[in-house]
Amino acid sequence: MASQEHQKLPDPRSIRVIKLHGVTSSEDVICFDLITVSLNALPTPTYEALSYTWGGQPLDQLVYANGREFLVTENARNAMRRLRPYKPGKFRYIWIDAICINQQDNDEKSSQVQMMPDIYAKAKRVDIWLGEADETSDFIMRWLRWTGLPFGPLYSARQRLEAAGLLSRTYYRRSFIFFLVQICDTFALWIVIFIALGPLLPFRALPIFKGFKRKIQAGLENLAAREY
Repeated sequence: MASQEHQKLPDPRSIRVIKLHGVTSSEDVICFDLITVSLNALPTPTYEALSYTWGGQPLDQLVYANGREFLVTENARNAMRRLRPYKPGKFRYIWIDAICINQQDNDEKSSQVQMMPDIYAKAKRVDIWLGEADETSDFIMRWLRWTGLPFGPLYSARQRLEAAGLLSRTYYRRSFIFFLVQICDTFALWIVIFIALGPLLPFRALPIFKGFKRKIQAGLENLAAREY
């Protein structure tokens, strides 16, 4: 079964990629074209892959695909709004599983899930969307960049879960335990250090650092609470 936006893929090594249109304002509607590329093509098609959660959210956000109305989740809309170029005539090419895979075609879903390791591996870059920013999340992300904390295992675990077939919310919940095990030695360890052991840190010794410590704790708690 193919929707008007999801024309049948020509061969098993083809995928759809979003050609995201540039805009002048954040208030402009989101428009994109769904184009078909082959993973076997030389040179390799240039695109980014987006990793984010979309299960559980209704398809109630209006965007335009190939000039037609198209409904996506709030997370997908927000991510595309942030990632699109802010210059008319410019485009950004992104693979987003929930949009690029025809969710009404079970055969296609099964085939595309098996290709996910290749799709991520061939992407120019993988964008991880954790949700809209706020004051505490902005602060902690800047701080994590300053200190160089490793986020590799965070993506690595997510990639393995995507490759396992995360096209259903139920499967995601079952796999989430595995995901936590994969990242607990890095990301969760830092949360433990700064939240559970916070009173032992040297920040306590100097009053000038107390506000800084509170910001770090609030930022880490913010990230830990986000669904991903």
